[in-house]
Amino acid sequence: MKLLVGLGNPGEEYRLTRHNIGFLILDEFAKRNGIQFGNGVDYEFGRYRELYIVKPLLYMNRSGIVTAKIANKHDFDDILVVFDDANLPLGDIRLRTRGSAGGHNGVDNMIQMHGTDEFNRIRIGIGSPDKQAMRKFVLDKFQEDESQQLQSTIDICCELLQCYARNPFQRVLDTYSKIQRSYSEEQLQDRQTKGGNE
Repeated sequence: MKLLVGLGNPGEEYRLTRHNIGFLILDEFAKRNGIQFGNGVDYEFGRYRELYIVKPLLYMNRSGIVTAKIANKHDFDDILVVFDDANLPLGDIRLRTRGSAGGHNGVDNMIQMHGTDEFNRIRIGIGSPDKQAMRKFVLDKFQEDESQQLQSTIDICCELLQCYARNPFQRVLDTYSKIQRSYSEEQLQDRQTKGGNE
């Protein structure tokens, strides 16, 4: 069994904010696969194939309290966390198998509570604040054009999670490398076509 975690804040007021991209991706993945979330004491959970899917509900900076408690009850082979990253451009995706929190309070709490930084991550770029304070920026809602721009990112993430449900994380890394190459080739062909028509 694998533990799949999306990070975010509970409550309707936070649902469409930048900090909740982890929740949004898990919700979309659940919708596409007919997964129903049930209520735990301080988290929502669902199951799909080998995945135990969790959305912690103790607010972002206490996410690790929830995930460590769940991990102590189950013998998980692997953990994958999906979360926002204000150090990446909007819509960018980065995959890692370990590392620091990078200033993300939810990941920092997970590292503290699990006693290790060795868990897999999918980091989703939400852009960086201009002159805004970081706290206000991450709790702002996505603009309509940003939501449209994120749709392809959400599609790719759902594809990666589908892969993770059946395969080790290394296969997810390989799959994303192929997706990146495919997108690069499409962009190159698009540029060449436009250049030829000018």
